[in-house]
Amino acid sequence: MPPIKTDYRRCSHSTLLPVALAGLCFALAFPRSNALAAEQESAPSHGPRCVLSSEEADFGKVFAFDDNVQTISVLNPGDQPLVVKSMKSSCSCTSAEMPQTEIQPGRNAELTIRLILDNYPQDEVDVYVLLDTNDPNHPSWQIPVTAQIQPEYTVTPATLDFGRVKRGSSPSMALHVVQNSTQDLELTDVETPRELTAIFKMEENNERLAGTPSPKAFEVTVKLNTEAAGEVLNARLFLLTNIPRMARFPVQVQARVVGIECAITPRVAVFGPVPPGSDACTIEVIGVNDLRLLSASCTVTDLDVQVREVQPEKSYGVLVKIKDNATAGGKVGKLRLTLQEGALTETRELAVYGTVSILP
Repeated sequence: MPPIKTDYRRCSHSTLLPVALAGLCFALAFPRSNALAAEQESAPSHGPRCVLSSEEADFGKVFAFDDNVQTISVLNPGDQPLVVKSMKSSCSCTSAEMPQTEIQPGRNAELTIRLILDNYPQDEVDVYVLLDTNDPNHPSWQIPVTAQIQPEYTVTPATLDFGRVKRGSSPSMALHVVQNSTQDLELTDVETPRELTAIFKMEENNERLAGTPSPKAFEVTVKLNTEAAGEVLNARLFLLTNIPRMARFPVQVQARVVGIECAITPRVAVFGPVPPGSDACTIEVIGVNDLRLLSASCTVTDLDVQVREVQPEKSYGVLVKIKDNATAGGKVGKLRLTLQEGALTETRELAVYGTVSILP
């Protein structure tokens, strides 16, 4: 009897629909991913096999002092013993242990992954454990290990920004250090650079739950020595605590230190050639706040300096004159202005360049 051939071009929709529905039901009842199919097709028909119950170890949120452990089952569905040749961690913050390194067919063993965070300085773990076996199809497994470490204490603000401060002042800011876990917190000292000083004390923490002990809290008062600081301060202080992994906690400190605020124009005094007895140039000094120009002098002996107050405690004119007995030639020196704003006194220097000519 000849084989039956179906001409699908002549089939009606009523004929094809049941066939399509039957195929869909079969696919839903027996799902098979492309990856799994490819693995099964490429897998050897015999030999050791390595299958993990989980291909990652995600610990989620943890405290460093807890016993953070996860286990992964290593199954051998093959027909020969599976041998675990080595286990390596990419970080000393993670250990991998497997007492049974030879797994018989149809059996499984436990891989134990433990976090070691006592001296781990970061707040996130993103490492891996490398497992090498004699599985010819999948000899190496790189198992990601992740965790978010909850800090044992919090420091606010994270950065001390004094902003714009006046030289000669002594501004201060406060840091608050609060215990964030059941591990007892002790603040033992504060290391500061020469521009800063710090004192600390334990403070009452009102944020506590009924029936539970109040977490310890400390207030650190940081004072800025503007006389020791440059124009821009970008430094760090360190909080010393009894928490091993947060034993020396850094805090960034920023400030912009300004002195007497005034505009001096021009910034360089240039003159000549001019004869003796002439006016060389005029310097204008305008203050932002109450400003006093206490004195003005020049290192060039052939030049004389005169100060005129244009607007009381605001603006001044500094006239540089050539003395009548000045000698001819080039003159190089400095013009020194002594300024006062409140309790702050500063000296500003301007370069002086010029030529004195003798009339024929």
